[in-house]
Amino acid sequence: MQDYFSTPDSWSVKQSSARVLNALNSWLHRQQAAEQTGLLTTFSAAIIKSATLFTFHIGDSRICHIRNGRLEQLSEDHQHCEQQHTYLARALGLTHT
Repeated sequence: MQDYFSTPDSWSVKQSSARVLNALNSWLHRQQAAEQTGLLTTFSAAIIKSATLFTFHIGDSRICHIRNGRLEQLSEDHQHCEQQHTYLARALGLTHT
């Protein structure tokens, strides 16, 4: 995530995160395509800027909030269910952007 901190301060959190995640996705996709290694991963991040929480996730990872002993899921899994099987619908490195 060092690349995130290298983005211009004038960029929004959304723009900075999108650029970094797209670059990481492209690198993983090229690696797995060239080496046929299946380099895929899920990803979750939370960025707090001022008084705002930004969450990002790809794949079947989850972002949850816990307060007063109660767990609240903030994100939805990127899964595809077909004939009683569940597959990842999104992952870093899965598709070229």
